[in-house]
Formats: sequence, C-alpha cells, structure tokens
Amino acid sequence: MSELLDEKTLLEQTEAKPFMARIPVYLRLSGPGFLQSACTIGGATLGASLFLGVMVGYQGLWIQPVAMLLGLTMLTVIVYITLSTGERPFRAINRHINPVLGWGWLIATIAANMIWGLPQYNLAAGALTQNVLPELLGPGKPLGGENGTLGMGIASGLMAAMAVTVIWFYKGRSAGVKLFEGLIKLIVVLIVLCFVIMVIKLVTTGGLPVGEVLAGFVPDPKLLFQPADVYMPVLERCGESAGFWQHRIVNTQRDIIYASIASAVGVNMTFLLPYSILARGWGKAHRTLAGFDLFMGLLLPFAFVTSCLVIVSGAVFHGHYDEQHINYSFVQQGMDAANPQYRANLIAVTESTMGRDGWAQLDANGKAESLDATPRADREMASMLIRRSDKDLSATLTQLFGTSIGRVVFGIGVFFVALSTATVLMLINGYAVCEALNREHTGLTWRIGSLLPVVSVIGPFFWGHMAAYLVVPTSVIGLMMLPVAFWSFFLMLNSRSVLRDACPRGVKGLLINTIVGAITVLFTILSVWAMWGKAVTKGTPGRVGLILTLCLLLIAVLVTHITTHARSSGADRDRTADTGS
Repeated sequence: MSELLDEKTLLEQTEAKPFMARIPVYLRLSGPGFLQSACTIGGATLGASLFLGVMVGYQGLWIQPVAMLLGLTMLTVIVYITLSTGERPFRAINRHINPVLGWGWLIATIAANMIWGLPQYNLAAGALTQNVLPELLGPGKPLGGENGTLGMGIASGLMAAMAVTVIWFYKGRSAGVKLFEGLIKLIVVLIVLCFVIMVIKLVTTGGLPVGEVLAGFVPDPKLLFQPADVYMPVLERCGESAGFWQHRIVNTQRDIIYASIASAVGVNMTFLLPYSILARGWGKAHRTLAGFDLFMGLLLPFAFVTSCLVIVSGAVFHGHYDEQHINYSFVQQGMDAANPQYRANLIAVTESTMGRDGWAQLDANGKAESLDATPRADREMASMLIRRSDKDLSATLTQLFGTSIGRVVFGIGVFFVALSTATVLMLINGYAVCEALNREHTGLTWRIGSLLPVVSVIGPFFWGHMAAYLVVPTSVIGLMMLPVAFWSFFLMLNSRSVLRDACPRGVKGLLINTIVGAITVLFTILSVWAMWGKAVTKGTPGRVGLILTLCLLLIAVLVTHITTHARSSGADRDRTADTGS
C-alpha cells in the first residue's frame, strides 16, 4: 500500500513537469502495456504477419499498425473507464449498460480463447514436426507414424503439458514459472531479432526496394476489392480464367487482412487489460501513465515487429512462383506426386472453365492431360497462391543462418511463441470464468477455468492439413466478435451512471465521441462484412440465418436495455422517496 501511495505521489509531482521530463518516470512505472504487447505478439500475430507478406507484400505494411492504432484507442477508452470508476468492467456493463452486451463480451472472450487456441497447437505441432525434429516426429519417422499423426500428437501433447504445468503453479509465482516466462520472452526476442537482422541484411545488400516499403505504410483500402499489384501482369495473360483468379485472390486477401486486424487487438485482449490494471492497484492518478504505457509498450513494439515480419516474408515469397511447379508433368510424373495445393489450384481453375461435370467425366489420364494443357499463366498463378506451411515460412531465415540452422531457429521460436500465447489464453479464460461465476480470481475456480482452452489440443488432428494457415480463419472469427466489446466501451463512455463527472464533455467530449464512435462503427461494418462473406458461401440458408441472428441479437439488446433502465429508474425513485421521508 505504501508503495502505491508513493507511486501516486510521484505521479502527481511529475504531472507539473514538461512531457519530455516525465518520460523516464513513466517508463519506470509502466507495465500492463508491455504485458499486453507480450500477449499480442503471439502465434496469431506471427502467422497473420507472415501470410500478409506472402499474399499482399509491401502494400500491406499499413494494415497492422493502423489496426493497432484504432484498437489502442478503444483500449484507452476501457482503461480510462476502469481507472475512473475502479469497478470491474463486466459488472459495470451489466449493471449500468446492458446485460446482453456484458455477457456477450464475456462469452465472446471465452469463445475467442477456445478458437484462437486451435492455431497455437497447429503452429507448435508444425514447428516441431517440420522444423525442429522432422527426422524424429515427421511422417514415416520413428515417432511420427505412417502419416505423421503420432508425431503431431506428441508435439501438441508436449505443449499442452507445458501450458497446464505453468497454469497450475502460476498463482504461486514459483522460481520455475519465473524461469519459464523469462525463457519465453528471451526466445520471442531472439526470433524477432532474427527478422530484424534479415531486414537490415536485405537493405544493405540492395535486395529491398526502400521506396516500395515506405509507400506500403500509406493506407490503401483497395486491397479489400482488387488484387495486389504483383498479380496484375499475370492476370492480364490469363485470358478467360482471369475472373476466377481475381475472385480467389481478393477473397484470400480479404481473409488475411481481417486476420491481421483481429490479431492486433482481439476481443479477449480487451478483457485482459482492465483486470490486469486493477490488479496493479492503479486508479485515477494513473490515467496519463496508462495512455503512455499503451503507446510505448504496445503500439510501437507491435508496429515494429509486424512490419519486419511482413517485409521479410514479402521479400521471400510475394509474387514468386516455383519453376518446378510450372514444369511438372502430371502425365509423366503422376497426380499424387505433385504439390497438393498446386494441384488443387489447377483443378479449381480447370473446373471453372470446363465445368465440374465435364471435369468429373474425365478418366485419370484425361485429367492429367487436361492439367498438363493448362496455360503457363494459370500455372504461375496456381504456384503463387500456394498456402505456405511452417517449413516454407522457415525459409525466411535460411538466408541468414543457412538451411538447417535457420529452420531449427524458426521452429523453436514458433513453438515458444505459440506456447506463450496458449498460456495467456488460458489465463484470460480463468479470469472470464471467475467473473461469470462472481468469484475472486484465485483458487480452484480460476484454475479450472484456465484449463478449458486445453481442448484446443485437438487442432492438429482435425485441421493439421491447414498447418500455420489456421490462424487466418480463426482470426476472422475473432474479428466477428470484436464489436460486442467496442459497443460496450462506447456506451460506457457516454454513461453518466458509470463515469459521473468523468464523462467527456464539451468540444473535447464531442471529438472523443466522434473518434470512438467512428472506430466502433468501422469495426462493426468489417465484422458484418466478414460474416456476410462467410454466409454467402452457405447460400440462401446462410444469409437468412445471419440476418435472423443479428435481428434477434438487436431485439435482445433493446428489450434488456428497456427493462434494465426501467428497473434502475424505479430504484432511483425509491431512494429519492426514502431520502425525502
């Protein structure tokens, strides 16, 4: 308690100084923002950044920093509300705003923890079986099994065991747990440094077009509607199949952009931050410090790290195709020996021109001849659009260390990044379950709640074929849930029953509400757009189902809003009557 009082006194004394003079004090007292950064720069961010570079290249460098800036604005809002009231946000939303939004936020957080856990185990299993121990855990190897299933089971089981061990003893803050956390931070720093060195190497050797890189930080929303520039010359040569490729490229770009946005600020991370701040005993005196903490500890490191990842993966993969794919003969070398995704892409474009029935009527030899007759432009595009696996992505470091060492370094880094993210997801889930049951964040309830995301260990067995790319669809789902949190924060910011005198007022309040409202509406549009895109693939039933779900949710919010505020007004009248009597 005395330390906290001294901290408040120091902050009060610092407020009178010029901003530059406050920075050393703020850096010394910072904490939650850097913790948030360690949580955010995890498996989802790593995968989304690498795939963004592969698919969009330097043109996509603006996406994650802008997404983080917008998300950080909303995080600042919930931090301001939490520090102004000292009340737990979940309970405040239920009491003052709307129980549907409060419970929606909590349920979305738990769902996000479960969903985002899936790609972490996929990443970890792929890292160990493809990069670190492929000769032991790979397909057909001693511990890999005939098709690699046993190896994936061992790899994902190892990560689950490590995560459960950390969680079970986490509250005790034992020396072993501290050593584990320090090791994770060290590994993450090392893997990031590797990519930073790669960027420096690319710059010094002239392999990096600095002008294109700098231009990539200028927002370019057209990537949501048309292919990146690198695909345009090939599309012009594709003839009648150009429409098929354009549709596939735009849809893939869109999903990866959605994933990149969602991995910047997930709905579950919005739940973690206010509770971590309350745990530190921060209050109104810490509001300026909290904003600085988020900027220095979260925005800058995240923008720097993701930019390096996008630059390196873009330089190695974006717009590149493999001549071995182009020259592959399906008649002479067989269908099964071809790269599965390259083959699938060629079959898809062939079906688009001759029809599925026409393709199905061909015998095995006819199908092979048809694929061999595919024009070169289509072959180039089919090769460009192959989803990269952990083994492929590790090639981004081979230029720095050599093939074997680069592969192992990448694999170890990915494994520990995935492990740290899975552990944090479990921590958040423990807090969420305790809030749902109105329990303190300690004891058996917290531990059991924390263990629920371990069910994600099944990921490699059901979606192992997607490898690292699983971070993309799971992150898109995370984006769909984010508006629940943002609307809750926006309404709390304008609730006098929540903030009382701390409610933003006047011109400043109008400006703040305009910015926060615009961000909330923007993310709502992106979320609904993403949901609509997925519903369209299910046909009319999918569209109808989505519309009905959104209507029912809106009705539930309105009904609970009316009943909650009627109850609150009645309670206020009773208190007034009691006071008057």
